[in-house]
Amino acid sequence: MQATHVIIVAGVLMAWGAVLAHGEALSVAANTQVRNPYGVVTDATRSEYEMHKDVLVMTRCGGMGYMRVDWDWRVCQPTSGAAFDFSKYDRLVASAEKRGVTILPIIYGTPKWADPAWQHIDEYASFVSATVSHYGMRIPVIEIWNEQNIPGFWRDPDPKRYVQLLRAAYKAAKSANPNVRVAMGGLAGWGLPFLESLYKEGLKDCCDIVNVHPYAYPNAPEQSFQREFAKLRELMAKEGDSGKPVWFTEVGW
Repeated sequence: MQATHVIIVAGVLMAWGAVLAHGEALSVAANTQVRNPYGVVTDATRSEYEMHKDVLVMTRCGGMGYMRVDWDWRVCQPTSGAAFDFSKYDRLVASAEKRGVTILPIIYGTPKWADPAWQHIDEYASFVSATVSHYGMRIPVIEIWNEQNIPGFWRDPDPKRYVQLLRAAYKAAKSANPNVRVAMGGLAGWGLPFLESLYKEGLKDCCDIVNVHPYAYPNAPEQSFQREFAKLRELMAKEGDSGKPVWFTEVGW
């Protein structure tokens, strides 16, 4: 068995301001995408948007290939039935391409008219389809929601409702572009009991990537990483899904 792992670190960019003194020279030279398995989580689509070019330079200077960002449905379609507007994100994606960074969008940020999303699955799937159609392989992987196993991101976490949303999003993405890969939303912590429930609801057939956030607060994640990762792989093997890649789209100390 050979697995692919992507590790994305949360909350480190803003400590790297010193690299900006020479960062723009790097950004001019780095005009091809570098697909490496490391990345950072930034607020480049929200509070850091006005300085997103600087954030992208710091990302590359840190040796990162991915930038994981919030991809808010409410920004692109604030009112029901409105045409999708990707202009804000177009600027970010174009800037990322110039600096050799691949954008990994977390597709959520539900507009008020479509909250909760599980009651508006068709509309959510339409947004996923529009995103994939608009960007094609400029965005090779999309992530469906974030930490849906905790109330902070999904009120009353429910494996069945999440898998219903994920299945619709998966079908919509593959219809728009079969080559785009779909990652399940990263689970808060290892979330193995919740993941097992997701498998019971049909997870195996509606994502290309299993995704967890291996936080271990108050301990360092590496203290339990090998043990918990072995449990994760054991669960996937039990569900007949051992060949699927595992990504870690957040981790922190």
